[in-house]
Amino acid sequence: EHPVMALSKSSLDSPIEIFSFKDGTLCQLSQRGASLAALNFGTAEPFYCEANDGTDLDGVFMTPQGTKDSVAEKTKPWPTFVHVRGGPYWRVSISFDSVGYGWGPWLVSGGYAVLEPNYRGGSGHGDKFSSAAIGGMGTVDFGDVISMLKAGISKGLIDEKKVVIGGWSQGGFLSYLAVTRPDFSFRAAICGAGPVDWDMMLMTSDSYSFESELAGKAPWGDGSNSTLDRRGSPLWHMESVKTPILILHGEKEVT
Repeated sequence: EHPVMALSKSSLDSPIEIFSFKDGTLCQLSQRGASLAALNFGTAEPFYCEANDGTDLDGVFMTPQGTKDSVAEKTKPWPTFVHVRGGPYWRVSISFDSVGYGWGPWLVSGGYAVLEPNYRGGSGHGDKFSSAAIGGMGTVDFGDVISMLKAGISKGLIDEKKVVIGGWSQGGFLSYLAVTRPDFSFRAAICGAGPVDWDMMLMTSDSYSFESELAGKAPWGDGSNSTLDRRGSPLWHMESVKTPILILHGEKEVT
């Protein structure tokens, strides 16, 4: 008898399917996403660059179907959606069912390119990389998103005058932050269930221990009246915002 391995995998064009792997041969067993796979939404390729401090970063860059050249060879810049994943302890790979409820395939089907950054605080790059999330909200995580965006512009992939940012949860938070900082002028932001004030997030969340790790402190245990968390709290920096924002947030959001 020969062992048979079962696995699941997907691509930008196809939802997750079940495969078997035996004697070097991969065989697809399920067909639940065949009708979607036939639509050929687009292509996806790894995207690499460096952060301002030299840290190696990666992500995924998606483009609509029908382009003749690969992403690396393309010279015409795309109108682009910077999709910031949630987490922060996750990462984005080339898949259909990516973190963020499938925004990528939906957007490329509409003719947009999509940049999916794997910012610091996420998984897949070791403890030092993921530990940047501890007390680091709105610091290197945001900087990494901007670094990847500017790298895409310098490579000629992204039209800097046609860039929208958006995401859910942690992605919503970083999208709120993006419109309060001068690093880049976005055309619009879509903010889904994103924190806007870390003190308030801690005091109303049902997972306060986790949120205090991200914020770096709990307000009820800090007698110094520290405003350290305000650097990553968009609510304290909204006075000059001019960017249109679509706010997506449930009335009974508990986390």
